[in-house]
Amino acid sequence: MNTASLDDALTDDHVQLDGLFRRVRTAVGLRDPAAESARSEFERRLMRHMSWEEEVLFPSLRAAQARYPEKKIESLVIDHARIREKLQELAEAIRGREWSAATPTVDDLWVLLEGHNRDEEKGVYTDADRLISEDERRRLVNSWITSSPR
Repeated sequence: MNTASLDDALTDDHVQLDGLFRRVRTAVGLRDPAAESARSEFERRLMRHMSWEEEVLFPSLRAAQARYPEKKIESLVIDHARIREKLQELAEAIRGREWSAATPTVDDLWVLLEGHNRDEEKGVYTDADRLISEDERRRLVNSWITSSPR
């Protein structure tokens, strides 16, 4: 990983999150009670990822370019809210062993995440690497790495 690339660092986390989510999907498909621990780990990691973007990355992009297109960030924040809602629905369904509700919620969440990740990876992440100074990117990547729960 390039230690000055936010794109590399955050895309790598997307890959790891995708792996965790596959565990959730598999467990839900098997109606496995282990779905709860897989879901909990996935949610914890994803919530951290989204919070870091909202609290650190997005303000850094705004600071790097005063006229950064706010609609790009607003769209991602709206996605984050929808993802949080789906995470809550999924938690309730899995905890209640309501597998018939959990399955479509997992599918909906997967669709949301695929589109959202693509928007970030082809949008704000590459913008961050282009607009934020190398020194600041290194600082941000280090902040990301040191706050990582891995």
